[in-house]
Amino acid sequence: MSYERFISICFPLRSSTINTNVRMYIIIGFCWVLSLTYFGVAVVFITRLSFCKPVPVIKSYFCDHGPVFKEACSSDSANRVIASVYTVAFIFLPLALIILSYVCIIAVLSRIASAQGRWKAFKTCMAHLALVVIFFIPVLVTCMIVWTNLPMETNTRILNTSLAATLPPLLNPIIYTLKTEEIMEKIKNFIRKKKAAPVTH
Repeated sequence: MSYERFISICFPLRSSTINTNVRMYIIIGFCWVLSLTYFGVAVVFITRLSFCKPVPVIKSYFCDHGPVFKEACSSDSANRVIASVYTVAFIFLPLALIILSYVCIIAVLSRIASAQGRWKAFKTCMAHLALVVIFFIPVLVTCMIVWTNLPMETNTRILNTSLAATLPPLLNPIIYTLKTEEIMEKIKNFIRKKKAAPVTH
């Protein structure tokens, strides 16, 4: 979404030629291949580990890589590298690209003369920015706690992962529906009618 907003705002006259179906398929395909490759490699390296004692029940309903390899009695250095690569490739790199795209968008919008025009253009990005914040805050909190070796309760990790996994898809249709002017106008009309309706006892 940040890429699409970046192209639409920074290159409005060329957006249809840049954002072609073929390029979108390539981007989607690359994301799928990258994800499947990572998880395939993670599974392979997990199966190479030795567990000297029975692995305790890991309190999580996600396929967490970290809690499993930490229970191994053999060297887990390769697994730690994989976990670090995952964190950079799937969390920090996308976040950096999103921030960079919005820096470029803000730079372009600052050249628009009227404040109303700037706000109207930036308003198209508000829904996506809200979802980015909702997704990345719990994920970054978990990453920072893990990287600083601070103790973190299992329930906190599960809660943060659950929020990142469920809130954006849950709120996505609501946020984008409320962004539609016709829907907002109908909601305002409904509220006006409710306020104007006489109170009956």
